Amino acid sequence: MLDSGALELRQDRGTPAEIPPLAFDLLLYLIRHRDRIVSKDELFQTLWGDVVVSENSLSQSVWAARRAVHDTGGAQRVIKNIRGRGYRFVAELEPAMLERAPTPPPPEPSVFVAKPSLSPSSPRGLVGRSSQQARLRRALDALGTGEGHICVLSGEPGSGKSLLLQWLARQAEEASVRVLQGFCHDDAGAPPFWPWQQVVRRLVGPLSSERVVELAGDLGGELRKLVPEIEECLPDLKPAPERATLEDRFRLFDAVCELLARASADGPLVVVLEDLHWADEASLRLLEFATRTLPRSPVLLLASVRRQEVSPALRTALDTVLGRSSAELVELDGLDRAGVAELLGVVLPRTPADDLVERVTRLTGGNPFFVTQLGGLVAASRDCEQSVEMPREAASVVRRRLSHLPEEVMEMLRYASVLGNDFHIADLRRASELPADELLGLLEQASHSRIVEDLVDAHGVYRFGHPTIREAIHDDLAPTQRHSLHRRVADSLAEAYADDVQARVDEIALHYFEAALDGDTEDAVRFGELAGQGAFQATAYEESAAHYRRTLGLVTASDQAAQRLRARLLIGLGDALLAAESPMQEVRARFAEAAELASRVGEAELLAEAATRHAGRGALRFIVYREAGTIDSAEIELLERALTALGEEDSAQRALVCAWLACSHYNTGHDERRHSLSQEAIAIARRLGDARVLAETLLARQNSVRGPGELEERLELQTELVALTGRKGLRALQLDAYHVRAWTRLESGDLTGAVADQQSARRIAEELGEAKRDHRRASFHLMQEAAAGRLDEVERWLERRRDAYPSERPDQAAAIRQFTLLTLRGRTEELLPGLTSYAERFPIPVAWRAGLVASHALVGQVEEARAELERMRPGDFACIPDDHNWISSHAFLADAAFLVGDRVSAAVLYDKLLPFAGRVIVVGIGGPCNGSVERILGELAFALGRYVDAEGHFTSAAEINRGLLNPVWAAVTELHHARMLLELEPGSPRAADMIARARSFGQERGVFLLTQLADTLEPA
Repeated sequence: MLDSGALELRQDRGTPAEIPPLAFDLLLYLIRHRDRIVSKDELFQTLWGDVVVSENSLSQSVWAARRAVHDTGGAQRVIKNIRGRGYRFVAELEPAMLERAPTPPPPEPSVFVAKPSLSPSSPRGLVGRSSQQARLRRALDALGTGEGHICVLSGEPGSGKSLLLQWLARQAEEASVRVLQGFCHDDAGAPPFWPWQQVVRRLVGPLSSERVVELAGDLGGELRKLVPEIEECLPDLKPAPERATLEDRFRLFDAVCELLARASADGPLVVVLEDLHWADEASLRLLEFATRTLPRSPVLLLASVRRQEVSPALRTALDTVLGRSSAELVELDGLDRAGVAELLGVVLPRTPADDLVERVTRLTGGNPFFVTQLGGLVAASRDCEQSVEMPREAASVVRRRLSHLPEEVMEMLRYASVLGNDFHIADLRRASELPADELLGLLEQASHSRIVEDLVDAHGVYRFGHPTIREAIHDDLAPTQRHSLHRRVADSLAEAYADDVQARVDEIALHYFEAALDGDTEDAVRFGELAGQGAFQATAYEESAAHYRRTLGLVTASDQAAQRLRARLLIGLGDALLAAESPMQEVRARFAEAAELASRVGEAELLAEAATRHAGRGALRFIVYREAGTIDSAEIELLERALTALGEEDSAQRALVCAWLACSHYNTGHDERRHSLSQEAIAIARRLGDARVLAETLLARQNSVRGPGELEERLELQTELVALTGRKGLRALQLDAYHVRAWTRLESGDLTGAVADQQSARRIAEELGEAKRDHRRASFHLMQEAAAGRLDEVERWLERRRDAYPSERPDQAAAIRQFTLLTLRGRTEELLPGLTSYAERFPIPVAWRAGLVASHALVGQVEEARAELERMRPGDFACIPDDHNWISSHAFLADAAFLVGDRVSAAVLYDKLLPFAGRVIVVGIGGPCNGSVERILGELAFALGRYVDAEGHFTSAAEINRGLLNPVWAAVTELHHARMLLELEPGSPRAADMIARARSFGQERGVFLLTQLADTLEPA
């Protein structure tokens, strides 16, 4: 019972309760104004008037009032803290509870005017940041234009980044703009994408199920990787389709940004990522992605970062983010002397003396956090300011503040520091084994000293008042104490989440790792591997690699069991590194190490798994690690060892090893071995009846057998592969199958079928979310552009490719297009040095040497071309291997023989190419299309004086090239045909028409090769 006349709070039996006068006044005031929220500034003015006191004084009074009415900061059944707004009395009142309390008059606005140093919506302590506030306010106001903006707040710890973000959040709320906050954790125990998880949860949490379906119905399959509980709102959710890891991550990133963009259509959004210096690398990658897409929507993206703690990954991300035209860097330096004086005026109960301001400024460098901490020490001192000993190091200020706390509070805070900067009371209770009431009391005391704060909008979650406080407590733990506390936390979390360990696996793994430093590593290894697997599934590949690396550091190859374990972990690490686009050399080194360990302990299946991954099999389906035209002896040796270890019995592993070993023998010249391995792989897969293994072996055969003689067989197997993958729902492999068959159909001259396959591939790519990253479709498009003479598009692609392609190995695919482009532009002389270099560096793909010979002939270097033709002619050009470049290599040499009049070479080449008259010349794998083989046969027949045959070939070539929509090589065909006609009939009108058409087309499209050839056929 509250007696306002006697100024007493009486208990049930009428006994007066102990309550300080200020706490009584506060409680009475809240009761009288229980119909509304009472702001902190109003309470300061009511309780203390013009006397300046620290916010801690108000916290102490609230704590005392709660204690008197048996309330706590955790329960808040009587006095509720409305974060950022103030307090409200929320308990129900019985008539007798409040005696003689008059009806409260409406408050006088003039009584509650804020202090001059603070705007009505500014957090207490935010001073000296007017320029930064103005810049952020402009960015917020700009959302009204419908466009987004990016701001990065940079400053040292304690510079006021969080206060500035709080201020902007209040500004946004006053403008009816939703604020979605995500906080990065200061340890490796946070789940992947943790800040983005919080952002998405804060976005969809308040929404109805119907609205969630509207916003995320088609994105749910991706978003549940980030926020699993979204499934509750999407009962008809379909699983995300099978696809490659890079596309998997792209689709997740795209889903998050699309969700935010859709939500912003209802009103602008502010997305806040605090403490970006603690973000996992996967979150940074998502941030980079977001800065490319979100500025097109009314979304203000804010991030805060400590400028001294910028890792290489963060530096890369910041360079990308701040390189956007919509981004700006907002830096927070130390306060000047006037700012320090103003801030001390907020903290101290009296105006600070000039010499105190000078000393604090000098010691802290104007860092607001340490100014506040020193001010707290001064305020707590009973002596005058001049007698207070100023610590030499700013970090010691925190320790001095902590030294005033009771030991039981400090013990509780030690557990909390192990949990992290943000911690849940349930986790703290389980780890500390403290009774709930006792724990709440200890947290109350820590809150009153502003060591921790209760996050009202996150039920049960507390946060250290500043990361420096948590760091000081955790750093002061003795090693044995630290290990013990981490183990207790890990054990309590593992027990609590035994039925759903993946929900907290990252934290559990981290705590067991910290505890494992005392020598007990079993739990750390087990949970570390689980964390690596979970992060991989969440597409957080960098975090997955970090988990595997940390876990491997705990496992020494001391016995066979440890070696088996290391091999398994190394395979996991290799997969994660590959998905994270790490250098191939590092990826393959991990797989090779795993294979060596598996071989050492006789683990055949583990050896096979490591060996095929080393060759290129894995989550990305099919990657050729070795450079085109090279032989990787180490790869072959590992696969041979795996094949021997597996024995002769049919197994999925044996089928896959055979398939990959056949691919590895592509350039060795062991053609019989290559064919037999590929056939054995398919036969085993058929006997096993395993659809996926059969699909992989069929696909591998397309990469191990590519000679022109196997075209019909390849088409037959590719058609089977398309049907199999479609029937079994193996959509990612079906996408591969369509792409492979499209190029094979093009080789056969069936452009209609090739285009149809490309369209089917596009539909699947869109379904899988791979359409924007489908480079193989881009290759087909570029082939069509070059064939049509639209060379500017090819040039633009080459420029983009140079920027994006990794520098660790030469880009032969781009080089082929570059050399073709220069040839068509009439700049053949410029490509001779590059062609010479490639021909010497990669002798196995004879196409480089053959292309060089043709280029010599084209620029008039007749002797050089003749000499090369003679050098390569032995055995009827037996130096050309039976591979995907067999036709293009012979075609290049035929061009040279025709241009320099080498009849001997022409006769040999004609006989070799004649069986493939209906084929199409495709340079490389998925490279330029140089038209019909009939053109080459026409040139050779002309060179041999077989004019009737030449006429037939030229006519067929023109028809095929028109069917291929290839006017460039159709024009080349007409020019060579015209040359023959002019030799047979000087002044031939038919030849003149052909020359005129080719010249006109070449001038129109910038294909100056045509104008140059035309010039040689017409008199000057």
